[in-house]
Amino acid sequence: MVALVQKPIHASSLSSVQQVSSKVFFDAVGRGDLKRIMEFVQGGGDINIANASILGFSALFLTISHGPIGQMEPKRLAIFDYLINQKELRINSVHPTMGNALNYAVRFKREELIQPLIDSGIVIDHRVGNVSPLLQACDCGYLDIARILLANGANPNIRFGPSIRSSFSCMGVAIQKKNFPLLELILSSTSLDVNQQYAFQRSSSGQYHLSNALHQAFENDFIDAIAELIAAGAIFDPNLTYHGFEEITSSLYQQEFPLKGEKPNKYIDAVNEGFALKKKRVSSLIDYRKVLKKAPVEERDRDKRTHELVQEIFDGNRGVVGLICSY
Repeated sequence: MVALVQKPIHASSLSSVQQVSSKVFFDAVGRGDLKRIMEFVQGGGDINIANASILGFSALFLTISHGPIGQMEPKRLAIFDYLINQKELRINSVHPTMGNALNYAVRFKREELIQPLIDSGIVIDHRVGNVSPLLQACDCGYLDIARILLANGANPNIRFGPSIRSSFSCMGVAIQKKNFPLLELILSSTSLDVNQQYAFQRSSSGQYHLSNALHQAFENDFIDAIAELIAAGAIFDPNLTYHGFEEITSSLYQQEFPLKGEKPNKYIDAVNEGFALKKKRVSSLIDYRKVLKKAPVEERDRDKRTHELVQEIFDGNRGVVGLICSY
């Protein structure tokens, strides 16, 4: 979905009488005076005008930003609820440097505002400097906000830059920060490209090299992530060298599992754990499909959506099934 850039009318372009009225309006917004705000709107005032300061924010943006990060006063929340329920509000109005209201709400960690903004029809993946609300939430470690955005269809594959060699997506951010709960959340997205390529910077050289999430997990010594990535369908790229696997790459790319080493190796253990977990998950899906097929018609009808969901997951893992059955 493409955002339509809706620029608010700047208060400085209004008539002198309107400017006085808008000043009273923005004073009320600053004080958190809902009664005065309602009087302005009910009197025909434009709820979308931007204040005359150099920042040029609308009442909605000012309300979102008021207060410390992650904390919103009840009176500010009441104003937000009032504004967002006005049919005249242009929800997708975009500030030139701050993006839309959803970008701004994530910036200030306003978790309670995320779902109402989405329900109001705001563009969920609007980018500011190529950073979407979800990518910003992941980079800031706002797990609960990221969960809401993903549940509403936010794209987890957007990168910080427009090209492969620019920088990380949400998955790369989670691995770089070794944030396992965030990685688990991102891996739960049905639209995730677990083998997405991007640029990875090695600290030793300072240069960027082509990478993917699994490769980055090896480079960062993020052992917990390796098994989860493999279980989610991450594959080994023969064009990349995996730290800790230099001596057994032939076995790795030939899919000779379980892998074995001459001495204990945490990377080998993680890889074997990942493939065992993948096998277990796919087997569970197969067993569940068998149970549904044998269930009474009325039970299958009642559980139709669950059956369809399992079928979709299974269809997406057909290649995985073939790989698992081969070792």
